[in-house]
Formats: sequence, structure tokens, C-alpha cells
Amino acid sequence: MSFKVSPIMGAKEPQIKRHPTNVTLLIGSKAVLPCVSVGNPKPDISWIKNEVVVKVNDRISILDYGTLKIHDIEKADAGQYRCVAKNSFGLEYSKPVTVEVQVPARILKVPETKKVAFGSEITMQCNATGDPIPTITWLENGNTVSDASVEEIIVEEVINSTLRVVVNKPGLYTCIATNRHSGGASTVKATAKVTISGTETELRFEEFV
Repeated sequence: MSFKVSPIMGAKEPQIKRHPTNVTLLIGSKAVLPCVSVGNPKPDISWIKNEVVVKVNDRISILDYGTLKIHDIEKADAGQYRCVAKNSFGLEYSKPVTVEVQVPARILKVPETKKVAFGSEITMQCNATGDPIPTITWLENGNTVSDASVEEIIVEEVINSTLRVVVNKPGLYTCIATNRHSGGASTVKATAKVTISGTETELRFEEFV
């Protein structure tokens, strides 16, 4: 591939030799997007995100050789990026790349402790969020809930799970939310105690990442 040569001896328009690539990252991690260019004079490198110039701050920096580095990446950093190489004889854009930011599963609404009459149908609710959207499973005393129905609704990045089951004995009902992301997998749990007689109720919440 040849350069375009200007009438001024040795001057060359910018040319990007190494383009950035798509990345998928876990929130809080570091993004490194390369952009290597040549030209004479040496091109200045800037970056745009969703067609808006990226501003350098305490988290975001552009290294001397053009690489964009983002520390402690946030959900708001997700988007489409391009680098721009520019000198006095022209400019060139890199191909657009996508930065995807994923988030571990997190429970927003835990199931509530209940005290009910024998043979009653109870409703337990559990809401979770994350990116990718988590899956929710229910356990009764550590085992899969039998003779129960589960309804799920997803609104934006929140999954709302409703368990309906007839209770014939006291038990612990556990909501488990799990998602898989670039950092592996995250699982969070919330457990509520259901009693039939006048025993005290309790709510336990445990989280594992």
C-alpha cells in the first residue's frame, strides 16, 4: 500500500497501520484500544465515541503512540469508537469498533419472609439485574421447587421472577440469579423462610460473586 505524497518533499498524509478491535469487558476493568499511524509530520491522534470527541480525564487517557486507555470502565463507556489520525496534510479514520461493558448479576428485590396457613398458595418475588440479563431459578430447601409456577418479565435490564406454590410445610425458598460475562460467571442468592404455625420468620441474604 502506497502513501499519498504532497508537493512538499517527504510529506505524507496520515495512514492508520493498526486499527482497534471490538472488546467486551467487565465493569470496573480496563479498556485498551490501539491506534498506530504513520505520516509526515507525525499525525496527532484523537478519539471519537458515538461521533463525539472523547475527552481526556483522570480515567481516560491517550498515550503518546495513540492508544486509548480507559480505567475503571463504566457502563456509560460502552459505545462505538474510532481513532482519528491527523496532520497538516490530511486525516484518516480507523474502522469503527464496539466497546461492550458487562455487569455481574445483582439482586434488586429479595423474596419476603411469610407466615401462612397450611395449604395456602404463596407468591414469592425476586428481581435481578446485570448484563447479560441474569437467569433466575428457585429452590425449596435446597431442591428444585415442585408443583410450582414461575412467571418472568424482563423490563430493560431487570428480570422480574414470580414464584407461585402451595405450601404444606415450612421451608426455605431461595432465588438464584446467575449470568455469564467476560470475567466468568456471577451468582447471587436470596433466601426467605416460610412458616405455617406461629414460629418466627427470618430473611437471609447471601451474595457470591
